[in-house]
Amino acid sequence: MPLPRLTWDSALIRLLVTAVVANALAIGFVHLGDEVSEGETHGFDMAVLQYAQALRVGSPLYTEVLRDLSALGSTVVMTLLTSATCGYLWLVRAQVGALLVAVSIASAALLVGPSRQRSAERGRALRLPNSLRMDSVSRVDMQACRPSSF
Repeated sequence: MPLPRLTWDSALIRLLVTAVVANALAIGFVHLGDEVSEGETHGFDMAVLQYAQALRVGSPLYTEVLRDLSALGSTVVMTLLTSATCGYLWLVRAQVGALLVAVSIASAALLVGPSRQRSAERGRALRLPNSLRMDSVSRVDMQACRPSSF
């Protein structure tokens, strides 16, 4: 009996391609993390920060926009989004998916939290030149950036 011919529509081929792409991305992420921890991306990092500083000086509204965008990554917003996702999955009867999301987020918090704390204790935070620090913008400057109320 001849073997069945595999096509691109085959679930096995799709699974293998997905696994190869996921592994390639994971290896790339680990390699990038290694480069960052060795300080080899410092020149690129400083160039991006200087470009952002130039934008901030040129357009004060840019500072407000970036502050709002960075707030989306806060613990409170992430907790609300995770809770909403788990609740939605539970309501559409995807309890396994809801539990998977909840367990993955909780385990990541437990694994990453202590490592972030140790990193902060060792003083590995990014050292910025004074000209690039956000606290160099005075409160008066920020009040001038706010749109006028109607």
